[in-house]
Amino acid sequence: MSEDRVSITITDGIADVRMTRADKRNALDGAMFSALAAAGERLKTEPGVRVVVLSGEGSSFCAGLDFATMGALAGGGERPAGENPGTLQPSGITHLGQQVAWAWQEVPVPVIAAVHGHALGGGIQIALGADIRIVHPDTQLSVREVHWGLVPDMTGTLMLSQVVRRRGQGTGVHRPGVRRAGGRRAGHRHPPQRDAVRGRDGAGAEIAGRSPDAVRAAKALMNGLFNQGAAEQFAAERKYIGSLIGRPEPDGGRDGRVREAGPELHRRELRRPAMAATDIDPDKLKLYSFHLFTKLEGAVTAGMIHLGDRIGLYAAMREAGRPVTTHELAELTGTQERWVREWAHNQAAARMIELHAGDTFALSPEAAAVLADPEHPAFGMGMFHRLPQTMHALEHVHDSFHTGMGHDYDSHGPEGAVGIERSFEPWNRHNLVPVVLPAMEDVLPKLEAGAKVADVGCGAGSAVLLLAETYPSSHFTGYDISQHALDRAKGKLEDSGLKNADFHDPRFVPLPSDQSLDLVTTFDCIHDMSHPQDVIAAIRSALKPDGTWLLVDIKARETFEENAQKNPMASLMYGISVLSCMSSALSEEGGAGLGTLGLPESKAREMAEAAGFTRFRKLDIDHSVNAFYEVRP
Repeated sequence: MSEDRVSITITDGIADVRMTRADKRNALDGAMFSALAAAGERLKTEPGVRVVVLSGEGSSFCAGLDFATMGALAGGGERPAGENPGTLQPSGITHLGQQVAWAWQEVPVPVIAAVHGHALGGGIQIALGADIRIVHPDTQLSVREVHWGLVPDMTGTLMLSQVVRRRGQGTGVHRPGVRRAGGRRAGHRHPPQRDAVRGRDGAGAEIAGRSPDAVRAAKALMNGLFNQGAAEQFAAERKYIGSLIGRPEPDGGRDGRVREAGPELHRRELRRPAMAATDIDPDKLKLYSFHLFTKLEGAVTAGMIHLGDRIGLYAAMREAGRPVTTHELAELTGTQERWVREWAHNQAAARMIELHAGDTFALSPEAAAVLADPEHPAFGMGMFHRLPQTMHALEHVHDSFHTGMGHDYDSHGPEGAVGIERSFEPWNRHNLVPVVLPAMEDVLPKLEAGAKVADVGCGAGSAVLLLAETYPSSHFTGYDISQHALDRAKGKLEDSGLKNADFHDPRFVPLPSDQSLDLVTTFDCIHDMSHPQDVIAAIRSALKPDGTWLLVDIKARETFEENAQKNPMASLMYGISVLSCMSSALSEEGGAGLGTLGLPESKAREMAEAAGFTRFRKLDIDHSVNAFYEVRP
């Protein structure tokens, strides 16, 4: 069994089986098929096991077939590593693709599928192979084989028909065959795994505490009742899927949609005729090539800026207060001079630092503010702090171009949350209280007298804590669904000793809907949300009739043409959108996908009016990136 696909841990009679391909949402490739089948085979005879809990690590239970596998099944390209999912198994009843779901029926003890995030196609068919399914309410469930011109062929046609009839009989656990974990919660990204797998300490422990012989006998009896004719049904699945994969559509149109799914098969035979050499202007060719590599230069230099910040090179240069040699800089930072020298040459060539006489280097006053002074409002290291996490998104975003599904902010890890925090804290610290709040009507008197305030999308809580410290008579609540951000916010709150602030995940503690809040703030987050209209409606329900919503979001133009012509950072923003903002906004089925430049004033106004707001005013606040709006019922 491949440990990089499936892990098994057995404790107190509970076998904890986890799909571990989290970076691919536990998508099914050849190795995953083989590992799941092997796990089921092992657990058929594993001594001491009384119940099995099957789950997926990361943001999803299982997102279905890996596209490389789909391409191979359609007959295109090189077949990926691992056993062919169509290989008939020794039993003769199933092929490998069916066995990864059927194996859990063959395991003699009850199997609980703890489902969260996504259970799509093959993923939901695996869950259907379990005896009990505990499903988080925000889980996306879908069997889309017909969309691809196929039929379910991983036992789904048999097991789906049993869901309404099988209710965990004989296990001594009185619960439906598909159970929702917890109540309905607000939010727009996938819940953390720990909230979806309560079965380990609930149903799993409950079943493990009952008579193992009785539970095994009950499962055998139920299987005998419900699974008659399984061999014939699975043979029919194999027959029909074999006739569909890679065949033309009945109307003579394009090939079956499965051919479109894989990256290699997505390409169409729509190519421009080859250009003659005389069509290319050699001077323009050189200029274009130069233009291309300036983009690469910027990307590489951005990496060097990340290192300068992370290692403390900029901070040491600022503290020195004079030009320093690379030997001095290495000594100040405890680093190796040869590496520092090459870094300094990059930075000087890129005009990020200054070259002085005697091969010494220094920061200009402006560079020191932007690169090395976290207290200055122009400090700009936040995005560079999280640069490795942002660029790592390239490893999985390429799949998003084919699936349509993005990735939430927690996919960037804890350092992603730190980077966002460092991006916004300096400006807010200098401007939120003295500049932004006074620009709104009637907000300051309420805060001074004692108001109830919510910050939706609060991140690491910097704005909440700043306001709570400034206005001790008011109470401030921050809401976010990023666990990494909330962990930082709660830690900072504890360190601060403040008693008039708290932080919550809105999926567990939602915004109040009783019109009890005086002020709601959203800082640079509406465009990231998969269901922003729902969030805006929740804000409207939370506000008093005389309350205020401070909407701060990216300063976007009305059209792409205007953004491209008038925003010198447009290409950066559209690129960040693919790697981060739009990806988050498409991290759930049906996501709005606004993206970084997707909320111009007209769109914001339209969404506010749709939620029941009647007053919308743009505030006269100077900011290089953001627009500020006062929105009222």
